[in-house]
Amino acid sequence: MVRLYLILICLLSYKICFSQCNIIVSNTYDAGAGSFRQGIINANACATIPTITFTISSSSTIVLISDLPAIT
Repeated sequence: MVRLYLILICLLSYKICFSQCNIIVSNTYDAGAGSFRQGIINANACATIPTITFTISSSSTIVLISDLPAIT
């Protein structure tokens, strides 16, 4: 029975510790859902190395109202 609990704990912690952290930047807003600023905030909160993907046009410009948060 102890072995079963250990296996279960290993499987649950694997999903929590090693799940991917994929972040999508989907608009050019300064803040809010889908913004680059929110993407950095979310990436900083990831337990693993995050991937930030931009789905906006390559000719788009993100106009910032204030400094972006530090990337940690």
